[in-house]
Amino acid sequence: MKEAATETSRRPSKPRSGACCSELPKDYGQDLLMFGGYTEDESMNREATNETWLFSLAEDLWSKVTCKSSDIPR
Repeated sequence: MKEAATETSRRPSKPRSGACCSELPKDYGQDLLMFGGYTEDESMNREATNETWLFSLAEDLWSKVTCKSSDIPR
């Protein structure tokens, strides 16, 4: 799973709401997977995102995951 990560940071690119988050099985370590949601800019304009992020609880680090599909979330 971590091989697909493309960038790491202490937090995702923008704050978001409405994302789906799930804990991965113990075989993957202490990780959470977050997909989608809405981001807001300084003018409070909401935009849907299809970004996927992996959060390592052990390292306190987010990694952006590149997905094979480029479909827009519905």
